[in-house]
Amino acid sequence: MGRGLTAQAVERLKPDPAKRLEVPDGLLPGLYFVIQPGGAKSWAVRYRHAAKPRKLTLGPYPAMDLGTARDHARQALQAVALGRDPGAEKLEARRAARDDKPDRDLFSTVLETFLQRHVRAKTKKRSAEEAERIFRLHVAPVWGERRVQEITKRDVIELLDGLMDAGKPTLANLTLAHVRKFFNWCMDRDILTASPCTRLPAPAVKVSRDRVLADDELR
Repeated sequence: MGRGLTAQAVERLKPDPAKRLEVPDGLLPGLYFVIQPGGAKSWAVRYRHAAKPRKLTLGPYPAMDLGTARDHARQALQAVALGRDPGAEKLEARRAARDDKPDRDLFSTVLETFLQRHVRAKTKKRSAEEAERIFRLHVAPVWGERRVQEITKRDVIELLDGLMDAGKPTLANLTLAHVRKFFNWCMDRDILTASPCTRLPAPAVKVSRDRVLADDELR
């Protein structure tokens, strides 16, 4: 058996920008400390079930420390010894939890929370009324029954294209502004990890209201 990992050794481990690292724990075979090229760190257990290799992610580091990771890894390996597949059990538990709250991530459900906690609570009345009108008339009818995690950049573009094709460029720009705020709010609340509006330009060019006055107008 090799040398076991220590809390100090784990803390000192650095990412390799060129590849993903998996550092084994010599004290508990099967437990690995995983370091992504971008710097994210986590714990995982590798095992075999039904003669096939399996991997179970235990949790992120440093939220899960070495001692806790070993405890979770031992429980997983004990399950394997009893003929169970802890990775499949974890997926099934997540699926069951999702089924218990089937509407939580629907766009229509998240939108109501957004309007209540952000738009009405933190926006001037006139702006709040405009935002709510746009969402209810032009956005919710299109995305209402979809999960927010399933809405892509292409979906946003198609929504805006529809408004542009209807001859409503100003409305298209306003819709993008409000939709962008919505998805940013979803990121702040950990509903999303990325916004489908990232690097999405305004669909219509804003026309300046300024003009040069003629000499007789100046006089």
